[in-house]
Amino acid sequence: MPHSGMLQYCSAGRAGGGDASAANGTAGAAAASRPLQWGSVCNAGFKVAAARAACRQLGYVDGFILTRPHNGSYGVDGLYYTFTANPPYMPVWLSDVQCGANARSLAGCSPQPPQPSVCGRNADVGTAASEGSVRLVGSAGASPPAGSVQVCIGRKWGTVCDSGWDDADASVACRQLGYAGGAAVMGSGRLANGSAPPPQWAAPGAFPRGPRDMKVLLEGLACGPADTRLDQCGGSGAGTGPGTGCAGHSRDAGAVCFNSTSSPPGPGP
Repeated sequence: MPHSGMLQYCSAGRAGGGDASAANGTAGAAAASRPLQWGSVCNAGFKVAAARAACRQLGYVDGFILTRPHNGSYGVDGLYYTFTANPPYMPVWLSDVQCGANARSLAGCSPQPPQPSVCGRNADVGTAASEGSVRLVGSAGASPPAGSVQVCIGRKWGTVCDSGWDDADASVACRQLGYAGGAAVMGSGRLANGSAPPPQWAAPGAFPRGPRDMKVLLEGLACGPADTRLDQCGGSGAGTGPGTGCAGHSRDAGAVCFNSTSSPPGPGP
């Protein structure tokens, strides 16, 4: 099942900047003069563009709305979703969230303070992320972010084999996560150009490998500069091809992402 849950927003007050969370997210929020607190999002005026922005903020490609998830409802993907309601004491931070089609976070949208008569606990909204999303595992606290690359295909998460993995492939994964580009890291923990990763974001071999019950979903990728999704790059295929050594997780690919104000890791000795 895609990443999904009750949508929560971390802020120091209503209709302000903060971080989104689905289910048990723990994203940090910007410093504020008042204490930060998680709150819910009202389904009044919450449209498709807002759900997409929330899911993109969490690192996914796209997403959709679950208007009454605590009561149980079907999503547009035909699956049945039901979640535990938010705590009764949790504040409702946002309502009537208006987002542009290309918004990448709720902070870039225009919300309104919720109306108590409309936005009670039963009006809390939920979201579910969609097919083709990617995530970095092992990147918590790293700057720039880095970790093993995992992709969601067929409603299940899996890893990517480093067979043919290069900077073009890593850049597609990082662009999906909202960064300008990325550098490829092999299963050995070394950059695809042969150098060791800079110590500030990882030590060689430090990225976690996929668990035993997780499949290797992609190998032999051939992404180009125009590609926007890792699972749609040329050469995509099941990561268990004969002779590639991709059936296990010793060759799980990784990436280090960078934005427009930072530089990619350069070649080392």
